[in-house]
Amino acid sequence: MTSKLMSLAAATFVGAWMAGCATTAITAPTAAVTAPAPTIRPPPGVTWELAGAHDFEPNRPGLGSRQRYESAVGWVDVYHYGLGRNNWATGVSDPAFDAHFRSTINEVRQLAQSGQYTELKVGPTSDTRIGGLDFRTVSYRFRSQGRPLESRTFMTGLQGRLLKYRMNFPSPVEGDVDDIARDFIDKNLRSATGAIDASAPRSRPHRSQG
Repeated sequence: MTSKLMSLAAATFVGAWMAGCATTAITAPTAAVTAPAPTIRPPPGVTWELAGAHDFEPNRPGLGSRQRYESAVGWVDVYHYGLGRNNWATGVSDPAFDAHFRSTINEVRQLAQSGQYTELKVGPTSDTRIGGLDFRTVSYRFRSQGRPLESRTFMTGLQGRLLKYRMNFPSPVEGDVDDIARDFIDKNLRSATGAIDASAPRSRPHRSQG
């Protein structure tokens, strides 16, 4: 091979190698996520206030604590508990996570069977990402005391325990329920990392339970 051909071959090899590196830099896989996080568009003027908190541990070990938040569009119960464990995997990957999530759906069905809810419709289960955490979520529609409600449950593992949001919105809702829910969770995670403060004001009677 002549020196000219050798130079051409070397240049071709270097060019191809550099192109391959450039391609790798552009297409290198990123960390897998469950689904692209949608843009949150909360309705203006939704203000949440802490309405009370309750510590279940003294009488029912493993059930943790609850905080209730209220707004003009509905109310949210935030549960932080371990069911006797302090090593739940972050997100939705724990081997026992799915079975427990399904048990929360069965609890709602039992409420319907007992007559506390009527016209219950359970939506599909899906995974989504909020505030850097993977959540499992399910939607409900039902009537409670004759009033139609939109409901959402979001659950994840955080700091070795389970973090669950149970959200209820009297229907019709002003604004998109999922946007309202995601906005609340995002702000709650950033303000308190999902922690429950049982020293907050104790629960006061609420206009409706669900």
